[in-house]
Amino acid sequence: MKSLRHSLVTRIVAYLLAISGMAIISISLTMVIAYSSKGDATAINLAGSLRLTSAQIIEELQERAEAENSSTNINQLVESLTARLDSPTLYQGPLFSRNEVILEQLDELQQQWQHTLVPALEQVLTLNTVDTRQSKAALNRFIVDIDQFVTLLENSSEAKVRLISAIQILFLVLIGFLLLMALYDVRHNLVTPLRQLMVLSREAGKRNFHHRSHFRSHDELGQLGRTFDQMASELNTSYRELEARVFFKQSELERHIKALQIIHNGSRTLYGGGNDLCASAAPMLRELE
Repeated sequence: MKSLRHSLVTRIVAYLLAISGMAIISISLTMVIAYSSKGDATAINLAGSLRLTSAQIIEELQERAEAENSSTNINQLVESLTARLDSPTLYQGPLFSRNEVILEQLDELQQQWQHTLVPALEQVLTLNTVDTRQSKAALNRFIVDIDQFVTLLENSSEAKVRLISAIQILFLVLIGFLLLMALYDVRHNLVTPLRQLMVLSREAGKRNFHHRSHFRSHDELGQLGRTFDQMASELNTSYRELEARVFFKQSELERHIKALQIIHNGSRTLYGGGNDLCASAAPMLRELE
């Protein structure tokens, strides 16, 4: 946490890593859930075929009295429905088993088929009876239970799709929030300080060292701003001292030039004033003094 507060570069890298990590997690979760839904369509189609086969058995029972090979057809349909009902596709997907509600409904279907419908159909075929009302009624109830099972599979598949959408929306919101934070941080702690430093550098180029950044942050630009303020203060002091020295030297030089001019004028006055040296030298001495 201390490095994040004291380093703008570290914060930017942290933002990039966080956004990249969330994007990777979102994509990974979406791929896992999508892969887990890989066998759902097959399971729904297989469960739908159970309804079709049950309806075909009912139709064969209705035509049993007229069709000579009806018993063979019914046996084939019973074997096909038994094989499909025991298919592993109905039990589990590519990654894990179905949820408990689906497994319970599937177990009820198997129990109903093995202990009720198969014995009833065998009895009809063995006794060669034409009265198939009970078997057809049981098959109709079995079809209703298959419809419920198909609905559970469809709800499970739709729940996975909704979960994918929720995960994507959640990570989209989080990534958007991090982007806003990163943009605010960059604008407040990078763009604005850089603009201020550009202004300070231009003013320093004009020999105006009175501007200060007044940065309060502890990151790199804050340290750079405080260093620039210190440098500007030292340059201002040095520049003022240099100006004072130049002014002093200039005053000294003007005083010496004036003194030499007085001496020169005085010399001309002394040599050109005749024998009265006191009267000639007095004005020069007073001006020199």
